[in-house]
Amino acid sequence: MAGTRTAATVAAIRTAALELATAHGYQQTTVDRICERAGVSQRTFFNHFPTKQDAFLDHATPCLDEKATRGFLVGTGPLLDDALAMITLPGAEDIARMRIVTSCPELLAAHVARMDAVADEIRELVLLRLRRDRTGTDSEQEQDAAMVACLLAGVVRWGALNTASPASSAPCPVTAARACLDRITSTDTRTNQE
Repeated sequence: MAGTRTAATVAAIRTAALELATAHGYQQTTVDRICERAGVSQRTFFNHFPTKQDAFLDHATPCLDEKATRGFLVGTGPLLDDALAMITLPGAEDIARMRIVTSCPELLAAHVARMDAVADEIRELVLLRLRRDRTGTDSEQEQDAAMVACLLAGVVRWGALNTASPASSAPCPVTAARACLDRITSTDTRTNQE
């Protein structure tokens, strides 16, 4: 029961923060106003979120899906596809939140720092798989792992920006990213010549 109440409180705080920032901007959205809108005390707010930024970023930062990560480590499919499957991106319900994050330099910088931590974790996981599956020097494997982590960080950033775009109609950022990667890495070089 306490878990349900905690989840409801966290959701109320996030919703209040989002509604206020959408209406008044991030800078004008204070913790006091968020608490008033959510019907909680400042103490309750800070029990769940260390800072105002966290009320926006905790739900907007991509994370690694544990089951997909285990599958990646034992997987035998295409490395980039398997790595993409590890990432859980914010869903469609977070489009407004991503608009705020990408429009505020302070939030965007914090979001990028969190993304860097995820990229470091991905690099380590990719390196483990490369060492299992491929020959090559340690230096080559480390470079390859760093490249995959950078590519995935770019995919995540692209997905967030694409999701945050008002014109975006992509139902799932990972699906849209895969389709885009397929288009640009395709070996089909046909042109529209008549």
